[in-house]
Amino acid sequence: MSKAVFIGVGRMARGLIESFSREGGIDGCSILGTHHDPMRCEALQEELGIPMVASNREAIEGARYIFLCVRPLQLLDTVTEIGNLLTKEQTVISIAVGVPLIRIRARCPKAGPIFHVHPPSLCMAHTRGMSFVAHEARASTEAVKHVEKIFAKLGSVRTTAEENIDRFAVFAGASPAFVCQILDDWHSLALDEGIEKEVADEIIHYIVRGIYTAYDGYDPRNGDRFSLEQIIHRIATPNGVTRVGLRAMERRKYRNFKGALKSVASQCLKKIAHIRDAVGRQ
Repeated sequence: MSKAVFIGVGRMARGLIESFSREGGIDGCSILGTHHDPMRCEALQEELGIPMVASNREAIEGARYIFLCVRPLQLLDTVTEIGNLLTKEQTVISIAVGVPLIRIRARCPKAGPIFHVHPPSLCMAHTRGMSFVAHEARASTEAVKHVEKIFAKLGSVRTTAEENIDRFAVFAGASPAFVCQILDDWHSLALDEGIEKEVADEIIHYIVRGIYTAYDGYDPRNGDRFSLEQIIHRIATPNGVTRVGLRAMERRKYRNFKGALKSVASQCLKKIAHIRDAVGRQ
C-alpha cells in the first residue's frame, strides 16, 4: 500500500489527518506523520493512531503524497532536506502560506507535481469547509483532479491561481475564528447584562444554527437561495429594535463595523506578505 506522509504534524496537520481518517482516508494510502521531537512522535502516534517518525527522509520513502505542514519559515529548509530524494511519482502538497510554488520547485526539481493548498481551517474543529488549490503549470489534468478529489472529502474545493491563495487564506481560512470571536463577545455582553450562562449559550447556539439554516434555505416565493442581506431584511423590521442596532453599527461614533473587519483582513494579509518577504530572503 502506498503512503500519504504529513511532514510536521502540528495543529493543522492533526486536523487534516483526523478529518481524512473520518472520511475514509486518502486515495487508498496509509497515513504516516513526522515530528522532529521523538517524544512528541510517541504521543501523537498514541493520539492519532498512525505511525509517527522523527526523520523526514525516512518517512517519504515510497510515499505517493507528501503534505508539507511545517511553519512557512521552516518550509524551504525542510524541502532542501528531502528534495534530492523526491521522485516524479510523488505528489507534493504544501499548506504553508506565503511560500510560492516556484521556491519549492527549486529545491526539489525531480519531484512530481507540486500543489499549494489552503485547506479548511474548520477541519481543526472537526467539521467541513472550503479548500483552495493552486498548482504548477506542469501539473497534469489527472494530477489536479486527484488532489481535488482528496480535498473534496473535507468540503468544497476551488482551483485557483496561486496569487489568489493569500486572500482565500484570510477570507475563508481565518474568518471562522473572527466570526466566533464576534459571537463570543456577544455572549460575554449577554452575561454582563445579567443573562444566565446556560441561556446565553443557547442563544448563541440558535444564532449559529438559525443563520446556517436560513442561509442554506430557499425563499418559498421564488425558489432562490436566501442572501445574508435578505436575512437581515427579514429580521430587522422598519423602525424596530434590530434596525436601531444596525444603524448604531453603521455610525462612526460606534466604529464602522465593516471598516473594522477591513482592518482585520488587512493585518492578516500584511502578515502573509511579511512571511513571503522573509521566505524570499532565504
